[in-house]
Amino acid sequence: MLMWFCFWGLISISSQEFVERGPAVYQQVYEDREDQSQKLLVIHDDYSLQLRKASVLADRVLLRNLRDEGITDRHVAGAHLERYLHEDVGLINATHRIDPVPLTERFTSGKAAHRISKIIVNEGIDGVADDGDILDEAATERILFPGGQLPENFTLELFFVSDYNHTKYFKQEENNLLEYIIVFTHAISLHLQRLTPPGFVSLTGIQATYTVRDPYIVLNEKGDILGHETVRRLGDLHGKNQTMRKVDALYLATPRDIVGKRGEGMTSDFLGFAFPGGVCTAWKFAIGEDLPGRYSGLPTAVHEIGHLLGCNHDGGKDAELCSPNLGFIMSPHAGGNRNYEFSSCSKSAIQTLLQERSAICLRENNTQRIVFSPNLAKKAGKVLNATDYCRSFFPNYHNVPHMKVMHEDNCSFRCPIQEKNGKQLYALLTAPNGTPCDENN
Repeated sequence: MLMWFCFWGLISISSQEFVERGPAVYQQVYEDREDQSQKLLVIHDDYSLQLRKASVLADRVLLRNLRDEGITDRHVAGAHLERYLHEDVGLINATHRIDPVPLTERFTSGKAAHRISKIIVNEGIDGVADDGDILDEAATERILFPGGQLPENFTLELFFVSDYNHTKYFKQEENNLLEYIIVFTHAISLHLQRLTPPGFVSLTGIQATYTVRDPYIVLNEKGDILGHETVRRLGDLHGKNQTMRKVDALYLATPRDIVGKRGEGMTSDFLGFAFPGGVCTAWKFAIGEDLPGRYSGLPTAVHEIGHLLGCNHDGGKDAELCSPNLGFIMSPHAGGNRNYEFSSCSKSAIQTLLQERSAICLRENNTQRIVFSPNLAKKAGKVLNATDYCRSFFPNYHNVPHMKVMHEDNCSFRCPIQEKNGKQLYALLTAPNGTPCDENN
């Protein structure tokens, strides 16, 4: 039975709170005969979860591996990825996770024992990439939709990057990495769904990094990540990278310390950086610390995406009425008592951004529908003729040449098709699985 745990708000608990490292529990799943999408998960006598099927994946998801040899892209169906989600690991709510215990602690009945543990929240401060020229430029582009009408909901199409240190934790076990990122991203989506109007995350791509030569990251001499410089580099690369241009936002997760300027000196107290209001623009990038496997960076990710959606820190500019000491998501200090919800100032800021034309990508589902053939897997060392590849998809058309895609995109083919009435159409085909791409695509 396949499911993942990420369903807080539906939990029924007793007055006793889970301790930081709770006792072993032996979960049991009950399925509704009338509605198989509804399940009851009994974790303990006093703890149960009402589960419903959910998804955070786009119809087609790009799986990108960055290695020393270059980039390899694969497109897979989102539903296919969900088949590999484990039933015994994930998030219970905003504060606790559940994991299987070692075999030596399992129950004699054969049921798999699990332990519910408190999520360790990183301590530190959240940074803002506050380049004056960029923020001033963004402020001049704030043109509202007629009447300032809010959409019924909005969708954030997100590309998730796991840096080298984050990826290597999973020891080449790609499915484990994918499962972790999917649960992590769905938890972000659940936070956005509590907004008015509700928001949803659509995970369009995941990058695993298997090389220390990561072109996106800027390091200091100690090997720490320079936060401001890294999100700035991501912005500078935006125009050269087709994948970055397509998404609404990109989030980079790392377990390494993030360093930034504070006062007159540099400090490693920062947990993340993002450009306020950067979603849908050339500055749609955020970075945050996360200890892989522990979900410690989840509050940081929600915070930084809040910045991208137009939120400033509570108590800061345009949020003076919301005290940073109340511990909402957008408090500048992590670990607040209410770090599972946005303050009224943050909610207002997100609504304001949704009324701006610059955020039109959140009102549209721009996930590109790409045609690809699973039967044309590229063998190692084989060279594929682009025109032949185009013609193989459209055998009923006599003249189907290949046109070069802009920006040296080595991972797709653009095939013009001439209709009988003279109208010309274009089909964008994904290269066969295994085709290496250059570092810019």
